[in-house]
Amino acid sequence: MKLVFATNNKHKLKEAKAILGNSHEILSLQDIGCNEELAETGKTIRDNAIQKAQYVHEKYGVNCFADDTGLEIEALDGRPGVYSARYAGNEAIADKNIEKVLSELRTIANRKARFRTVIALFVLALSFDSTSTLVALNLVGAAFFFGVTVLRFVAARRVALLRK
Repeated sequence: MKLVFATNNKHKLKEAKAILGNSHEILSLQDIGCNEELAETGKTIRDNAIQKAQYVHEKYGVNCFADDTGLEIEALDGRPGVYSARYAGNEAIADKNIEKVLSELRTIANRKARFRTVIALFVLALSFDSTSTLVALNLVGAAFFFGVTVLRFVAARRVALLRK
């Protein structure tokens, strides 16, 4: 089966191809002529994953999956969550986001946190009505995708910095 991974992150694409091996042909957005930045305007990690996969699926008529990941810190009521990449502002770099989190945790002993990943998969239904099917997987830790382990998109550096 051909699947488009709705990401512009070449590293994620390479990792997904390595994990899935020859079981599925993984295409990039560039492979299908999609050279735009995909919107992530959802209020949840799940919303963002669905938004990206659905957009590519509907615009290009391809089987597609997309992911979104966020850091959820217990003592911060799940923040930064869906805003992890832009927690310190829309133009913030990772270091600024980390600084903001550490600043908020300055007086808090509880550093319990997790990365949550949601993968949304849109495929043409295996029927004659050409409808689409959505499968949304909430991932905490490992998950299975077409019977193979999906890589957790975890930034180890961020976890290490939270331990400071």
